Amino acid sequence: MKISDKIRGIRQKIRDILQRIKQAVRKIEDTITKIRTILEDEHFRPAAAFLGGKAGRLLRRVFPKKFRLTLRFSTGSPDTTGEALGVIAMFPQAYKYRWNITPDFTAEKAYAEADFDVRGRIFLFHMAGMLIAVLRNKDCRGLYKTIKNIF
Repeated sequence: MKISDKIRGIRQKIRDILQRIKQAVRKIEDTITKIRTILEDEHFRPAAAFLGGKAGRLLRRVFPKKFRLTLRFSTGSPDTTGEALGVIAMFPQAYKYRWNITPDFTAEKAYAEADFDVRGRIFLFHMAGMLIAVLRNKDCRGLYKTIKNIF
């Protein structure tokens, strides 16, 4: 095979891959649009509110209680490093969990070195209890059946 034929073959493979990615993104967008229209329906608003409340409660239970971070970073120039440090300083979690953030204003290249430790607890019975509550809710069952029939 000639080199030009190999290059054409590689180009065609890249085009095919990009085409499949575009189709997958369109399919996901269509699915999200369908689910959004279902959730905006008056009939399913109680189910959406119930699911949102349960999801929020589950996230509060699962979210880590301790998060330690040691970060040393540079963006390559002192002005943007200072701006990035200012943005990081706006997060109150940095003060609550005592993050150790050290900017490097003298570095010529951008880099970030981090060491972190996350601690928390996940109780299976919390998730099981919420799952049972969702399954017992009539509005949620109706929403599930509707979504199942559409797809």
